[in-house]
Amino acid sequence: MPSKFYKLLLLTVMITFFSCIFIQPAFATYTYEECYDKSWDSPAEGTYVTIHSTKTGKYVSRVKYNHSYWIPLREIFAPHIESVNWEHKNKIAYLQNDDKVLVFNFSGQELEINSNQFLVPSKHAKMIDGKTYVDGLWVGWLFDRNADSAITGDDPTRQSLEKELSFLNISATDMIDATTKDGCLHLAIYFNDI
Repeated sequence: MPSKFYKLLLLTVMITFFSCIFIQPAFATYTYEECYDKSWDSPAEGTYVTIHSTKTGKYVSRVKYNHSYWIPLREIFAPHIESVNWEHKNKIAYLQNDDKVLVFNFSGQELEINSNQFLVPSKHAKMIDGKTYVDGLWVGWLFDRNADSAITGDDPTRQSLEKELSFLNISATDMIDATTKDGCLHLAIYFNDI
């Protein structure tokens, strides 16, 4: 019959072994690339965007957009910020609020950005039928209210971007990529101004 020491040693070895298999490494974080880049391998048919009021927590509207994960800038953001502008000659779109600007560059040229501006990475912006769209997965990831609860830990880059883009009046997002069930991304956006 094994002694208590050997039983304890065996238990310790088993716990360590299973911990290494089932628990993700401590250095892994909730990054866009890790969690969502693979979603584009089999993209959604569309995105349901549900707008909620941060003040009341109530549902305001729900619309389905049929361009995979892409959601339209003007329709989603215009009611909640100062302005959405398009510079036709330079092919640049701007979302402006509180003297801060989110810049979408479609010119193919490199842009010089001011300190009050943030340039959206080109992989998260797209023109469809003359309208400017943004990656709904990216917006959902940026303002994810459950990010700090991610098993792998929150991404410091995401946290920094969320603070930098707080001028967009978004307090939080909830997102479910249900492409295997109904073929759509479900994105809930909570706006502060309603």
